Amino acid sequence: MEKFDDFTTLDIVKNIFILLLPFIVYSTTYIIPELNDINSDRYRELHHSRLSLPPWLLFLLWSLIYIVMGASTVKVIYQKKYIILILYIIQIVSNYLRARAVNKTHNPKLALIMSVIFLISVIILNIIFFKRNKKSGTIFLFYTLWALYIFYLQLSMKYNLF
Repeated sequence: MEKFDDFTTLDIVKNIFILLLPFIVYSTTYIIPELNDINSDRYRELHHSRLSLPPWLLFLLWSLIYIVMGASTVKVIYQKKYIILILYIIQIVSNYLRARAVNKTHNPKLALIMSVIFLISVIILNIIFFKRNKKSGTIFLFYTLWALYIFYLQLSMKYNLF
């Protein structure tokens, strides 16, 4: 394979995939109408925290956060890559299922369970990132804080908090 500054073409494709995968997965929740039901009465009847953001703003923020998170992941994926890749996939899938539980099935209990799995996997990833690359760990910290915010929203939805 042709090399470009220590990267093969396959490495570049893999990095682009890692960078865009979360955005592609999460954006389907909003782009494909059959995958969400946020305009229904059932969705509106769920308890939403006063700190909840409108869905269109959440989509924009998630997109930006996922791109930054993907860029952070690309820098550390070569070290301990299997555990990072497994946790990376777990947090993407659990967050996707959490979003579906809220936006489509309107199930706060399932959303809370998925947000706990999501938060734990993100925290573990953040610890690994800090150990492997301080800059990536610092950048990923914003994603961890966002995961805490999402956990709060799910907790609020389930237990009618502020």
